[in-house]
Amino acid sequence: DSVPVVTGFDLNSGRFEGLPVADWTDTSVTVIVRRFGSVLGSGPGASLGESRSFAAGDPRFEVILSVLPLEPALAVDAYSKGGVNTEYEPTDDGWEFGNYGSYLTPFGQSTGSALSSIYYYVNRKFADGRGLYGRYAKWAYWAGNPLGYRVAALAETDVNWPTTVAAIKKIEGAAISAGKLPDVGHYFSLLGAMALTHRPQVLLTSAAPGVPGFIALVAYKVTPTAVLVANPAEPGKTITIPFVDGKFQPVSISHVTGAPPYTANRFRFAGLSALIEWSKLGDRWAELDAGHVGTAAFPNYTIQYRNEDFGTWEDFPGDDKLSVTWQDVQLRAVCPTCERRLPENLAAIAVFNRAGAKIASDEKTGIVKFRMAGGERQVGVHILGGRAFCTGCQPFFGHLDFRVLDITTSTFYVSPDPAIGLTDKPITLTAKNLGLATPASLRYDWTFTHFSAPQTESVKGDSAVTHIWPVAGTFEASVSVVDLKVARVVGKASATVTVGQAVPAWRFTELKLESATGPGASDPYHLGLLSAELAELDATPAVPSKGVVFFRDAAATIGGQLYRPGVYLQIENSPQGLTAFDPSNPNITIYPLALEPGSAPAAPDFDDDLVLDKATKDGLLDAGTFGGRMVKAVRDMNGFVPGGGGVGVKSMLYYEVEATKSGTALTGTIRRFQNLWEYFGAPGCKCVVFTGVLKHVWSFSARRIQ
Repeated sequence: DSVPVVTGFDLNSGRFEGLPVADWTDTSVTVIVRRFGSVLGSGPGASLGESRSFAAGDPRFEVILSVLPLEPALAVDAYSKGGVNTEYEPTDDGWEFGNYGSYLTPFGQSTGSALSSIYYYVNRKFADGRGLYGRYAKWAYWAGNPLGYRVAALAETDVNWPTTVAAIKKIEGAAISAGKLPDVGHYFSLLGAMALTHRPQVLLTSAAPGVPGFIALVAYKVTPTAVLVANPAEPGKTITIPFVDGKFQPVSISHVTGAPPYTANRFRFAGLSALIEWSKLGDRWAELDAGHVGTAAFPNYTIQYRNEDFGTWEDFPGDDKLSVTWQDVQLRAVCPTCERRLPENLAAIAVFNRAGAKIASDEKTGIVKFRMAGGERQVGVHILGGRAFCTGCQPFFGHLDFRVLDITTSTFYVSPDPAIGLTDKPITLTAKNLGLATPASLRYDWTFTHFSAPQTESVKGDSAVTHIWPVAGTFEASVSVVDLKVARVVGKASATVTVGQAVPAWRFTELKLESATGPGASDPYHLGLLSAELAELDATPAVPSKGVVFFRDAAATIGGQLYRPGVYLQIENSPQGLTAFDPSNPNITIYPLALEPGSAPAAPDFDDDLVLDKATKDGLLDAGTFGGRMVKAVRDMNGFVPGGGGVGVKSMLYYEVEATKSGTALTGTIRRFQNLWEYFGAPGCKCVVFTGVLKHVWSFSARRIQ
């Protein structure tokens, strides 16, 4: 009714380490130890708390045997009443970054994070006067502690997993051979190691289903009924693992930061010396002290910037400081030894501001373009190398490094940015200077992009310029500021210009009824008002110009009728067809396809509102954009009572519009759905029978006319 706990003591360093028990009988204990190849001494089992040297021939190392009662409460109380606590605090002694893996450790580095944090706690915390949490962090982002993150990743690669797995099996085998549950051996080994060494220990559990390997937890407190651990994937968080009736109880855990949690119920103690040679951890920390870690293990890379004056890529200065005359900065990371590379041997790259917010990233071309925020001169650059772990798999981009770059850009800027205007209307732009003084003898060389060739204009002594764009679209206005006294460029800046139409409109070039299904599909009555007009257009393909799709971005009253913001179809009833958007023309009829939600009623003779998607109506949609606005509409199930009989059964009528815009062309699909009910009366009864869904689908193409 007792279990042995064995601890090694290094007389040279004065450090303890827990040793895994491989087997025990009534008269002997077998332990796994890396310090020497065989047991050098023997003796009878010791009573609780008694120590005995088994290495009499080697006074530098002693093995201490303690015999604990099998009852957890008695065993814990033998060391400390109610619990054994190493005073390790997850919010102070663990790493501040999560377990995201790296180029070297794609499946995570929890064991390396756990071991390196324990090393700091034991060897450095009290000398440094502070805990590890945030000790070496340079940036408000998980990779913003580049040296520390590499220490953890490299420690993961240093773990001796064959020895660790063998030690785990030995502990389980010893418990089973003694007639105990496997968890008993691990619980008491953990308790003894923690109590005698006064340091946290590593507790391993299986990774999430489908993920190879183990997840390491930092065990820092043991009670008779639980083990308290910190999970490197969840910095600062404490997890309690219950220990009841000789078994660890299931808990929810994440194997990497941000991954869905899973239930873990097997927890195994292996001993620090089984996991890693302590000297290797010391080597990693020595590299951190020297300001470099893992230069031989991680692929080499070079950060480059785009020289806008000469149109060339150049290496970023070695002191990570750059001063340029332009406003927008382009960066890339060249990594010729990365296993998988983007075009031109590039790695993936992401840029962050001081608050840790991503301002630019690229995992396709490897080139980012960004503008420094006002008042800031530093950005954090995250470099990620590509690897693939199976044939045909998409590359995994893992952490290589994180650099803080100091960049001084042009003090000139363009206002407003972005600029917004309408076609054929003058748009005024002004070059301004954030610097202390603006030279008087300046020339402003402006360039305005168009769908055709760019246009240029130079202005002396005046920083404002006016330009007209004849077509709608998104363009760029850039300026080079030249100091005429020294004949050189002293600043560059640019702004985005969005030119739109008050009422963008597309004329149909083709409209085709693709399908009509459901009860009464060929019955014109069931086609409904809008469907009938579409069918009429489809029947007269020679005059597709009779249909125009247009968008209103603000409510307007036309001909006494209020039109809410939305997408509309305009039908021209005159024989010559429609030549332009003209809602005041008495020969036209307007039908809404999708309306922005609002209190105003829909257009006349339209049964239901078909609302724009509330979440993305002002953004881009996979289906395409419509004059800068969303085209795809969601259904609104407001209906009407069939037959007007007030029987309380609603019919559903709705439209879906999907379109893709490419330049001035618009292609898409209009779908109309209607739930059909048949009403009939009988003596003492009003009966309504659902007959099915009537569905019409039209494809269309259109060309922008204004």
